[in-house]
Amino acid sequence: MAVEADRLTRADGALGTQIELLVLAVGGGALAAVDMSTGGLVRASLPADTQLAPYDVASACVGDGLVWDPAQPEAIDLTGPIAVQSRLRGRKAERCVRPLLHPVDEPILGLVSVAAPYWTLCGDRPSLAVVDPGSPLEIIRHGRRLHCFFHWRGNVLDLPIVDRRVSISMAQRGQQNLRIRRRFVVALTPPHKGNCYKVIAGLLPRG
Repeated sequence: MAVEADRLTRADGALGTQIELLVLAVGGGALAAVDMSTGGLVRASLPADTQLAPYDVASACVGDGLVWDPAQPEAIDLTGPIAVQSRLRGRKAERCVRPLLHPVDEPILGLVSVAAPYWTLCGDRPSLAVVDPGSPLEIIRHGRRLHCFFHWRGNVLDLPIVDRRVSISMAQRGQQNLRIRRRFVVALTPPHKGNCYKVIAGLLPRG
């Protein structure tokens, strides 16, 4: 299993209390973050206009309006405003992220394919992963769509990038191709036509 059971963190025991989150990826009304109190990965829905950036440390209140979803076992419900408290850089960020790196000898999210039928998911595997491929990424832009090619377990994988910051940055520079060495967050999408898909939710800043 790519992430131990105690890393599949949900803050159900802290309903109504404030938690601190280290933002890893945000966009499209979704957040991937590290729960600073447990060190585990969590995900949540956000208002589309929420202004957060990777490695922001934000505080939020845990709600109880979440229906458990086997495709998103790390999901939590956040209520009220989300306030940015600080920003982590360098070694401080590394200490939070390194323990969460996906094992290099396992399929990402425990799935060999790029998708999984929703009915096969039972919440026993993670829906988020922090990936360090150990080699540069090749990012190709086709209009508004981005595809990322990277090496993993002896194969070249192709996953779409849903981080709008990357798309906007490449468009502003007139770039169709980008070769870059970065860690990134892989997330499993909500079901679409019966399947949940792996996507790259965001690129992490350089250390």
